[in-house]
Parts: sequence; structure tokens; C-alpha cells
Amino acid sequence: MTNRRQISTIGSNLSTEALVTHRLSKGSILGPLHFTLYVNEVPLFVQLCHMSLSADDTAITVNAEEPETLQQELEGAMNNVLLWYRRKCLAVNVVYSKFILFGTSSTLFSMDNIKVEVNGHSLEKVTCYKSRGVKLDSQLNFHDHINYIKGRTLAKINLLSRIS
Repeated sequence: MTNRRQISTIGSNLSTEALVTHRLSKGSILGPLHFTLYVNEVPLFVQLCHMSLSADDTAITVNAEEPETLQQELEGAMNNVLLWYRRKCLAVNVVYSKFILFGTSSTLFSMDNIKVEVNGHSLEKVTCYKSRGVKLDSQLNFHDHINYIKGRTLAKINLLSRIS
């Protein structure tokens, strides 16, 4: 894969031919590592929140007592992340972005009207989110995760019972 050349098109516009001097092969074992190293600095760019990066998944955590403050800080953090990605010529598809609120039932009730909008798109509010294999629900009671593990375990026990 030496002496490769590339031409890009945007609409009907064609770029001039350029020599490709740096690249990672698609499916390369270095691809995920390269991506992780590349986006590892995102949390340094975004203030007033905590960020957790895992492969191509980013979680933003904001803590606030008032619904308006929570909404403003979350939208601000999301907009800062989008700005960072744009500066690095990367894209974030906000259609796949979601948010979840954690708290007691009374806290969640008082924040029921929160809507988070980013780039003119309203983010979907979810009551359960799977992060690193653990299903987190709004009240952190782990009922969804327990049921998920129970279902997977029962399926494997049934499979084992058929074998024996």
C-alpha cells in the first residue's frame, strides 16, 4: 500500500489529487487505539462536567440541583463536545445521543419537564442506559440490570439442561 493517491468529492466539486502519506487500514488493530488516543483529550476541553470515554462511546455527567441549571450545563457540555469534534474534523450524530436523569422518585418528578436540545435536535430522554455491561436505571435500583442478568442466566441454564 505505497504510492496511493486520493481524490475527494463534495457535491459536484472535485479536489486535486493528493498523495496519501498517513493512514490506518480499515479493520486494523491500531484503529481503535488510534481513535482512543485521538479523542482522549476531549474531557480537557469540556468544563463543568465529568466525561467518561470508552471506545467510541462518551458519557457526560452533570450534577445540579435545579432543572434549569442542569439543562443549561448539559446543553453547554454537549455543545462544547460538538465544537471540539468539529475542530478535529470529526462528526457526532446527535440523533443517537440520549440523556438519563438519576435521582429519587421525587427529584425525577420535579425534573420531568427537562428537554435537552443540541444543534436543533431534542435528545431522547431514557429511563435505563447500558454502560460497560451494566444497565443503569434512573433511580439506580438495578431492577433492570437484575432482570437482564436473570434472563441471560436462565437462557444459558435452559441450554445446559438440553445438553445433559
